[in-house]
Amino acid sequence: MYLNCHISIQEYKKDWYVVKLYQSFSIRDELKSQGYKYSSLEQAWTKEINEDKVEEEKNTVALMD
Repeated sequence: MYLNCHISIQEYKKDWYVVKLYQSFSIRDELKSQGYKYSSLEQAWTKEINEDKVEEEKNTVALMD
C-alpha cells in the first residue's frame, strides 16, 4: 500500500505543522488511535503536530504504510 502524505506549516500557529494522509481508508482505525481526525472537506486524515515532532511523525507514518 502507498500512503500519500503531505506535511505543511500552519500559517496561523508558529512552529506547528499539519500532516495530511490521503488514500488511507484501510488504516483508519490506526490513524484514529494516533490522534488523526478525518476532514471530509479535504478527504484526508489530518493531525496538527509541533515542529519538534515532524521527524517522529514521518517515521510513524512510514511504519503504517
